Amino acid sequence: KEARDGIKAGKWETTQQLLEQLTADYPELQAAADLLVSVRKQGKLTTLYQVAEELYAAGDWQGVVNTLKDIQGLDPDYPDPNSLLNSAEEQLRKAELEVLYTKVQAAIKGDKWESALSQLRIIQRIDKEFRDTSQLVEKVKDKISELKTERELREQEEKYQALRTGFEQARNNPISGVRASIIPELENLLNSDDQKIVHMALKILEKSVQDDSRMVSNAALECLERYSNQRSLEQKGVPEPQSSGVAPGKEKAPA
Repeated sequence: KEARDGIKAGKWETTQQLLEQLTADYPELQAAADLLVSVRKQGKLTTLYQVAEELYAAGDWQGVVNTLKDIQGLDPDYPDPNSLLNSAEEQLRKAELEVLYTKVQAAIKGDKWESALSQLRIIQRIDKEFRDTSQLVEKVKDKISELKTERELREQEEKYQALRTGFEQARNNPISGVRASIIPELENLLNSDDQKIVHMALKILEKSVQDDSRMVSNAALECLERYSNQRSLEQKGVPEPQSSGVAPGKEKAPA
């Protein structure tokens, strides 16, 4: 009876000592032995919950979660009247978001925009409303798009310079056949939508008109004349005439 009264009062340590003495004196009392097992378990659970409360007061959120998980492992139905587990997990969630947000700020400061966007997406998977992450996502996306445009322009300029250098080297080649070979390619470039390319082609063709080789100079001159005629027709709104099947430049004068 004294043991059961202790259980009702939640005096686990005292009750455990009483039952341990009782089972030592009367080992044949199976009910007392079974009750001792239950009391030891409840005593351990009570102690663990008290530890969880102390950890909570100290702000050790991970410690709280770990301790309460241990309690659930012993008794999944053990009560958590103060909702320590939910509260600690929420604090851990907030702490994780703060760490991620700090990483975002560091990435932005270091111009690591892709990394910043990656961290922001992780944050939004956890909490879409956290701080100003929605605005930051748009800001970072705009910056990435801007950098992509700049990169594309830089690559376009590099390709242009390589193209121009190649044509200039061919135009300065001592072999007239090599110099003449670039004329059809330059004529094709006159149809480009990139006016910078068109301007380059015109400049090289104009230089080629002064070439020492009649073959090269005539081909360049005829090319420029065809381009000029076509431009005049376009300005007048006259459609381009159908090709006769003769490739441009076939009527070039011999060198």
